[in-house]
Amino acid sequence: MIQEEHFQDFKQGKRIGLFTLRNPNGMIAQITNYGAKIVSLYAPDKDGKLADVVLGFSTLKEWQEKETYFNAVIGRYANRIKDGKFTLNGTEYQLKKNDGPNCLHGGGNTGWMHQVYDAEQIGDSVLKLTIVAADGENGFPGKVMAVTTYKLTADNVLDMTWEA
Repeated sequence: MIQEEHFQDFKQGKRIGLFTLRNPNGMIAQITNYGAKIVSLYAPDKDGKLADVVLGFSTLKEWQEKETYFNAVIGRYANRIKDGKFTLNGTEYQLKKNDGPNCLHGGGNTGWMHQVYDAEQIGDSVLKLTIVAADGENGFPGKVMAVTTYKLTADNVLDMTWEA
């Protein structure tokens, strides 16, 4: 299992941490509020033996230094927006370009996958992560409050819910 002390840090004045969810069957999900990333997911095989089934890194430093979108909530938009711009209600918006001429996953190193979410762990099996994106952040219009909820169920499902 990933060690919690390897995820102790501060960014943007917020505490980064590692949150461990467990279900009655012994299944374990570890999630950091840095990018709302799933760090590890220990699921049982056909014989009941637990193994980590997600790609990732063992320390926060590795997550911060390596350019990857593994297991993260990436932001207002998934994939590429051609030329980093779009038109909405007659207004053209120029977005941050981070993939050549395009905007990838909401803005690269300043996108949601690199932000610190407010975290509220609700019991052993539920984690609620909240982020507020300002109007104009990375060029996107409108203020957005987004909530990601992870719930590890008794039947070995990691349920993920997104609201904005």
